[in-house]
Amino acid sequence: MPESATGVALNTIEVRFSGGMLALNRLLMTLQNKRMPVAGFTLAREAGDQPGGMRATILLDCPPEPALRYTALISSLEDVSEAGPAETIEVALVETSKDWRTTAESTGIEAHEDDGTVVASGDPEKVEGFLAALGDGVEDMVRLGPLARPEGEAGGGV
Repeated sequence: MPESATGVALNTIEVRFSGGMLALNRLLMTLQNKRMPVAGFTLAREAGDQPGGMRATILLDCPPEPALRYTALISSLEDVSEAGPAETIEVALVETSKDWRTTAESTGIEAHEDDGTVVASGDPEKVEGFLAALGDGVEDMVRLGPLARPEGEAGGGV
C-alpha cells in the first residue's frame, strides 16, 4: 500500500471518461500542471454501456477538502463523464497457522478461506490491524491494494 507522505489518509477518487488517448493525456496533464498530490493511479477499460470508455482510480495524498476541490476540477474536463469519491479497500491473501476467524471478527474485516489461503478484505487500516494481530503466525502473504470501489455501487471497483 502506498504510504502517505503527509501523514493524512489517502483519498480515492474515480474518474470515468471517454475520448481515448487524447482524453487520458488531458487528464494526466491536469494532474501534473495543478500539482495534485497523486500517490497512486490505476487505469482500466470501462465495460458495458460506454464502448471506448476508461476509468481512472486516483489516490490523492491530501486532506478531504483539497481532494474535493481536485475532484471538482477534474470533473470539469470536457471528456470526463463522472468524477467522485470512491471507497478504498485492501485485499490480502494470507497463509497462516493461527486462528484467523477470531482475529478477522475482532478487527472488523471480511475474510474467508479458499483452498488453504485466507482472503481478507476491508478498510486498509483494518486489514493492517488484522495482519499485525496475526503477527508471526503469517507463513506467506500477498497484499493487493488499495483498490477502489465506487460509492453506492455494489460489486464495483477496479
